[in-house]
Amino acid sequence: IAGKMSGCECICRLREGSVFMQITAAQARDVVSLYYNHAERVEAAVILRNRIVDQQNMYTLLYSLHMLEQQYFLERVGPLNLLNMERPTGRYRLNTDDAEHYQAGKMLADFAASCNDINNIHALYVDGKKHDKQINENSKMWTLLVTMTERKPVLEFDFTGRDIWEMLARDAPSDRRG
Repeated sequence: IAGKMSGCECICRLREGSVFMQITAAQARDVVSLYYNHAERVEAAVILRNRIVDQQNMYTLLYSLHMLEQQYFLERVGPLNLLNMERPTGRYRLNTDDAEHYQAGKMLADFAASCNDINNIHALYVDGKKHDKQINENSKMWTLLVTMTERKPVLEFDFTGRDIWEMLARDAPSDRRG
């Protein structure tokens, strides 16, 4: 039956059928992977997020999404609802005029300032414009980022934490055995 339904119809059925459902993050990841359309994948993830019984494993669902899908997923459910400082790798779009987005960005900036072994922020856009200079990831970084424009900017960036190796399903360089 599902093969004859459109993606939109499948999403509607998922929404209806998941009301009393309890699933694991891995099961949610598997359901989301059945969708090909990016918007449908994000919508399925949003629908299933509150049904996940092992929220500590939410990262498995996040890692299964493409970077822009992660960004849209975070926007839909709110960055503080998904931000896991043990596994912060992802694509972020934060409107620093919004208190929750500001707080999430500050947490990521503080985390980046505390990491000396890896550059965390990549592909930075400020109000939609590419910022080509490397940002010094130090205690002054957040203040610099939020004062780059006359008003509080929208910041888009890829954040790379030590969990990037887990996300890519590889061993970290320091963990590799010769």
